[in-house]
Amino acid sequence: MLSERQSKQMKIKYSLPAIFSLSIILAACTYKVQNFSVSKLQLPTVNVISNGVFYDIYADKSKIVKRTSEQEGLVRISNEQIIRKITDDARGYLTYDLMLTVTLNPLCDNYDRIGSIKMVTVDAGKPYNDPSAVTQEIFRFTTPFMNKNKQPDHVIFKTDISQLSTVMKDKTKDIWIQAGIGGTTSAGQRQVEHCQDSFETSMLTVDIVSSVSRKKTKQSYLPVVNFYEMKDGTTDSGNAKNFEFEITEKHKQHDLYFITSAHGAARGGEEYTTREHVLYVDGKEVKRFTQNLDCTPYAQYNTQNNGIYRGYSFERNKRSWCPGAAVPVHAIQLPALKKGKHTFKVDVPEANLKNGYIHVSAYIISRN
Repeated sequence: MLSERQSKQMKIKYSLPAIFSLSIILAACTYKVQNFSVSKLQLPTVNVISNGVFYDIYADKSKIVKRTSEQEGLVRISNEQIIRKITDDARGYLTYDLMLTVTLNPLCDNYDRIGSIKMVTVDAGKPYNDPSAVTQEIFRFTTPFMNKNKQPDHVIFKTDISQLSTVMKDKTKDIWIQAGIGGTTSAGQRQVEHCQDSFETSMLTVDIVSSVSRKKTKQSYLPVVNFYEMKDGTTDSGNAKNFEFEITEKHKQHDLYFITSAHGAARGGEEYTTREHVLYVDGKEVKRFTQNLDCTPYAQYNTQNNGIYRGYSFERNKRSWCPGAAVPVHAIQLPALKKGKHTFKVDVPEANLKNGYIHVSAYIISRN
């Protein structure tokens, strides 16, 4: 028989978690009522890379003066590439509703550069550069023409990566996040105050934010092509390139996630126009689109004088990417795919690949 004191202690011990849980539920319900929409209960943010610094791609490593400390676990692949593993403890906080947040701070590179976030999957316990590791670009952005001494002094890019939640929570795999920005400080050393002799181009923070509005679904992840450069001499015929992939499990639905951006700054280069893309799977057209972006909303981040946001009419001239903006990730539902080998073709019929190039990435998420 419990004493009156023991009974009170047990009530306190077991009621506190219940009260805490109830308070969370009530808070979520209140949010829903006040905003007239389904709420997302935000969970702790998983920081993957914190203030990772990139350096001039042409700089001699022996001449680079690095900062006194770097984040624990951060690995520097090259001047412009860094990578860090998401720890098992951190992955425990991830749900099936994920938002990737990338915060860019300019340093001494004041020009527009390609930025890329890639996911590296490898069997648990093996290094990121093991021959069996698979690297796949999952997000792309373009840095603005930005002077670090002016406001605004940072840009935040966001993209939904919920489709990658299952692989990110797969305990049989280690997940590494690789970030890259290729740049140089040759202009910044002359044009940006406090940048003389500096080789620091930019600084990046990568976070993954979880919410609890989606349930677990059975799905599989299939990388198809990672940051492939379509240019003169790298296509199969004309402006088309074929890639092969293999479906190993039976699923009801297959979605293709596709990223593309055209580059080449020479006169008449590909980055100054937009081109129709035609995508095929097993010879059948699955998507036809032209990536026309209005860059006007991103002018605020381009605090350094430049030839794109000064004297350029976005009403008359659209672009496939904008300095200071994310490059779109196109989600395309595919027809039913049987187990076995398949082909994926990217065709950009009107592109002038002798005067520019197009970077493409793609992966498939299969669901039941």
